[in-house]
Amino acid sequence: MDLNRDIDAYRDAGVSRDAAKTTVSFLSQIAKATYDNNVVEGVGGFGAVYRLNNSPETLLVSSTDGVGTKSRISIALKEYEKLGHDVVNACVNDVLTTGADPLFFLDYIATGKLKTDIIQQVGTGIGDACKISECSLIGGETAEMPGIYLNDDIELVGFSVGVVAENNLLKSSSVDVGDIVLGLASNGVHTNGFSLIRNKLNLDYDLKVLNKYFGELECELGQALTVPHRPYQPLIKQVKRNIKSMAHITGGGIAENLPRALPEELCAAIDLDSWDTPVLFNLLQNLMKVDGHEMFRVFNMGLGMILIANSEGAKNIQSILPEVFVIGEIQERNGNEQVIFV
Repeated sequence: MDLNRDIDAYRDAGVSRDAAKTTVSFLSQIAKATYDNNVVEGVGGFGAVYRLNNSPETLLVSSTDGVGTKSRISIALKEYEKLGHDVVNACVNDVLTTGADPLFFLDYIATGKLKTDIIQQVGTGIGDACKISECSLIGGETAEMPGIYLNDDIELVGFSVGVVAENNLLKSSSVDVGDIVLGLASNGVHTNGFSLIRNKLNLDYDLKVLNKYFGELECELGQALTVPHRPYQPLIKQVKRNIKSMAHITGGGIAENLPRALPEELCAAIDLDSWDTPVLFNLLQNLMKVDGHEMFRVFNMGLGMILIANSEGAKNIQSILPEVFVIGEIQERNGNEQVIFV
């Protein structure tokens, strides 16, 4: 599958990949000017890695993320508690990619009008998600900001920190030719691509399709879209000693996230027939009238986390987690792309 085409749909929905890349590049230069000798990995990874007090072995890993415009759909359906799970899992899953164990989480909730019952539901979701991922909810900020947000708006952001011994840090540099690429299924759209969904389905003006029952989903579309971002910590903790590198598949899909888990000289050949694309994505593609190239550039397409291991490690992982499946292998890089779909 050729994923190098010029794609306009997401840009037309108000999300510019080019602007995002330019902004990250600019801000990363500012960030690098502040680095001290304890910064191990800064801007660009799934989680930033910082040496704790010049420790010879203890590293802290941090990540921050938000639920994006998924909140618009969740608010329309009054699915507030699920948003709490979304924000925790979006952050913690990034921390996991380094091999770290999550330690604690903080939240930031901003709204146009503070409604205690809604904040309580969001907070309940955050607390429950933290328990699942075995991290402590140690603080946060709740801001009432009329004039910035409309009354029902919710901006939900999280910040997570984990810890890993330096000799257990997962590194892209450890990946070799012949290593096995493994997939862990997503349980839906997670928290990315909702601006495209809202734009193409005209959800800011007509919400009826969210309440429409689809037989292939066995539920209403809105219920499928608000399934929370899957937590992977309960699975990863069982097998991480067998993992060389890992990618959390979020905005940008497989093509933009998997390269972050690879050394520059290698690529991943991904077999598109190795998993069945969930019916939700097929339905969305038909409803939105976008092509498969755009779908793979925006959504996870059924893979929420990708693991890389040597052949023995891959066998061990599958023996512990039978739900993990082989999706490809690592090869020498012969062109511009680090992900090749075959």
